[in-house]
Amino acid sequence: DERNTRNIDVVYIRPIANGGSCMPNNGIALSKTLSLAFLTGRFTISTNYTVIVHPQNDDESLIAYANRNLFVPSLKFFRPDKESLQYHRNNVFVSFLR
Repeated sequence: DERNTRNIDVVYIRPIANGGSCMPNNGIALSKTLSLAFLTGRFTISTNYTVIVHPQNDDESLIAYANRNLFVPSLKFFRPDKESLQYHRNNVFVSFLR
């Protein structure tokens, strides 16, 4: 149903321009609001697939997601790649508010 997907974005965990792939394991489906927060480093995802909210983030609605577990697909082909997640933590998350 299209009504249920209008607010969904799929974003690259590691941008293609920075060595990321076009494979499904380098993408994550988020609401439009959360996709912008992810792309700007307001939050990231641990290798255990839990949400880490940046300590300098002051958005209460985002803070509510801290330490929550993501739904992770059982097929590895679709599961967020741990190296891409590490790239996001090391290059995007750390640069929030710089």
